[in-house]
Amino acid sequence: MKNLVQLSLLTLAFWLVVTPNTVAQNQLPVLQNVKAVVDTVQRQVTITYDLTDDDETVVVSVQLANADGYRINLTDSQGDIGYQTSGKGKQIIGRYTDAAWLRKKGAIRLIANDRQKALVSDLLAAVDTNRIKQNTQLVYGMRDHETKAGIQHLAEVRKTVADQFRRGQFVTARAPFTWQKHTGENVVGTKEGLGEQPKTYVIGAHMDAAKGSPGGDDNATGVAGLLEVMHALSAYEFKHRIVVVGFDLEEIGFMGSQFFVKDALRRKETIGGMINYDMIGMYSERPKTQFIPPGFDGLFPEVAAMVAKDAYRGNFLICTANTSSEELGRTFRESARQHVPSLKVASLVALENGEMTPTLAASDHASFWKAGIQALHIGDGGETRNPKLNTPADNLDGLSYRFAGQTVQATLATLAQLAQMQHCAVATTEVSFSTPTN
Repeated sequence: MKNLVQLSLLTLAFWLVVTPNTVAQNQLPVLQNVKAVVDTVQRQVTITYDLTDDDETVVVSVQLANADGYRINLTDSQGDIGYQTSGKGKQIIGRYTDAAWLRKKGAIRLIANDRQKALVSDLLAAVDTNRIKQNTQLVYGMRDHETKAGIQHLAEVRKTVADQFRRGQFVTARAPFTWQKHTGENVVGTKEGLGEQPKTYVIGAHMDAAKGSPGGDDNATGVAGLLEVMHALSAYEFKHRIVVVGFDLEEIGFMGSQFFVKDALRRKETIGGMINYDMIGMYSERPKTQFIPPGFDGLFPEVAAMVAKDAYRGNFLICTANTSSEELGRTFRESARQHVPSLKVASLVALENGEMTPTLAASDHASFWKAGIQALHIGDGGETRNPKLNTPADNLDGLSYRFAGQTVQATLATLAQLAQMQHCAVATTEVSFSTPTN
């Protein structure tokens, strides 16, 4: 009996030590040495690959996609497709019925799904506050469209954003536009969804700053948060498309976001929701660091009472929706409550598109509201917490990278739900579907 007890205790000790590392986490499948050959005469595709995964079986599928993201599955597929085990030198042969929609060039996507539940906690654990700090410092500095120094550094920031999007394996485009005497340029990164008719979820932050201000909180923190969201998302796949955008010319009438929305509507893209980062770094546990503007208590009595009860501490995040975006706002707040419980979130709702409360529509999310698209402004309260905004004193002093990191985590949890995070691997190979001419 004594030996049995000792054995039971030993077994229990083994599981206490081993379980956190071997059971709690399930590694993503790994696809390597993926190659695709297209026979445009026979309209046949041959794919070879190596597969590694912890699970006994993985579901392997293939999609063909064109530059617009439209996709179909292969037909008459044979070989190592469907339920598969780990191994090298696997091969799939399949046919496609019509190449016209592919517009000559396209991509073949090989998907390995082990049917495990993707853990939001793993996604949130990828957030790095040191990287947020480093990127805030990189963006910080004059970024206006009128001075030589501002124009030069803004160009450097655009390049930094584009380079990081590319390193995160987001399909990256720089989208120039003009407005009056100004030439702006949005930086857009796209992570395609795996669904056959995916919606698009957008997260954006403006890269420019007001003339004469180095834009520490406004909006180096937002750009750094955007980049951190992108970094965390890069390791995972989603059913729906996710687009990350660095907007330009926000300080001059939200022109970058207006251009982006107009282009999306032209392409008939279905945007399921948008999250706008504008100032996410100012946080304080000191009393009287949160100002309540005149009339605010009449419009939002519950939030005003919450702030007063906590001695006017600026220690919470503000989630602003309009009437049509309340569902998106509830999703964000519930995601924060469930996955980042230490982050306090105050909710504001602007009637219609914020015409009666223009300060709640004073950033890029308003461009989406006006187009009838659900959008949120996620921020620290702007000038109600940081009186240095739009001045030379908007520096890095007083910024909380922990607060910015928690904001990013709440956003990631929201996107994981909305875009439907998948536990799978994807390998994309660009190919040509053009039939050679003699």
